Amino acid sequence: MTTATEYQLSPRRTLTAGVACSLKHLRGVWKFVHVSTSTQGAVSLTFVGGPAGHREYRSVRPDRIKAIHRTPQ
Repeated sequence: MTTATEYQLSPRRTLTAGVACSLKHLRGVWKFVHVSTSTQGAVSLTFVGGPAGHREYRSVRPDRIKAIHRTPQ
């Protein structure tokens, strides 16, 4: 298994550590932590966050990303 702190969703969209996202079927805002790739090639993205007062870690497939929130420049 390999891990990295950056993942390219598409040619124009790249997730880096700390980027805030919304995930399908999960409440709250989630911050990207890292990406893991198994020896079989399965990709798993790890996030931390959730509803206010309930911080937790979740690992999801890339297709579960609903929205990437803009960060102030």
